[in-house]
Amino acid sequence: MKVLLSLIGNYQGAGILNFQTQEAAKDFALQLANTVYTYGLDGIDFDDEYAGYPKTGNIKNPASFTMLLQELKAAMPDKLITLYDYSDAFGAPIPTIYLTSGADRAGNYINYAYNGLYGTYMTQMSTAVPPLTKSKLGAAAFNVQSTCTATINTQSTRTKTDGYGVIVWYDLRQGDASAKISTSTNNLYGEATTLSGQTYAWTSGVTCEPPIGLDAINLAGTFATLSWTGDSTKTYNIDYKLANLSNWISAATNYSGSGLSINNLTANTEYD
Repeated sequence: MKVLLSLIGNYQGAGILNFQTQEAAKDFALQLANTVYTYGLDGIDFDDEYAGYPKTGNIKNPASFTMLLQELKAAMPDKLITLYDYSDAFGAPIPTIYLTSGADRAGNYINYAYNGLYGTYMTQMSTAVPPLTKSKLGAAAFNVQSTCTATINTQSTRTKTDGYGVIVWYDLRQGDASAKISTSTNNLYGEATTLSGQTYAWTSGVTCEPPIGLDAINLAGTFATLSWTGDSTKTYNIDYKLANLSNWISAATNYSGSGLSINNLTANTEYD
C-alpha cells in the first residue's frame, strides 16, 4: 500500500497550470517534497478538476505543469507522482498542450495517470499522457457507493483485455465493500476481495493552516528572522531543522505575532 498526498484546486483560479517561471515552479515543488518527506508519504497526486480557470491574473501557461514536474522529480526522485487526469475547463483528460514544455513531456515524470470520471471507460487515456503506455494508465474509474455492479464487471474485464494497468476506486468508507470490489478483482486476478480486521471511521483533526507570506529575512551567518502576515485570531507553532535531517527543533509554541528570530544556526547550511 502506498499513501500519496492529492492536491486539488478550490475554484480560485489557481492550479498546476499557473506557473509562469521555472523559479516559481521550483519553489512550490520544494514545498511539496518537504511535506512528503516530513510526513513519510509515498508521493504526490495531482487533480486539477476544481482549479476554476480562468481568473484575472492567473493565466495558464502550457509549460507550467511540466516545469513543476521537472522540479518535483528532482526534489523527490524516489517518490511517486500520479495524475488524476481530469481538467476543470475542458473535461477529461487534460489537453496535451498543457502536458509539454518545449521538447519535454509531463509524462516523462509521471508514474501513473488515470481517468477520474466515475462509471465511464475513457479509451482516449491510451494516448492522453505521452509517453506513458497502457500499463501505467487507467481508463476505468469506479465510485464504490454509486457505480453499479454491471458497469464494474464490464469495465474491469475490458481493462484487462485492453492492457490497462490501473483502475480507480473512489469513496471507500467504513463499511464492508468487499462484495462490490470482488466484482472487479475476480475479473482482474481470479480472486475475491475479503475484509479482515477492524474498520475505522474518519474523524476531523485540528485545523492548522500555514501562515501567509512566510519568509526568512536578515540572514546573517548564524542568525535569521522568520516573518509572515500575522493574524490576531491565530497562534503559531514554529519549528525548524537542518534540511538533511528529520528531527524538528521547536522555536515557539502558541506564539502570537508576525515574526521570530532564530539563533545559533550553522552558517552556509540549508534549513527547513
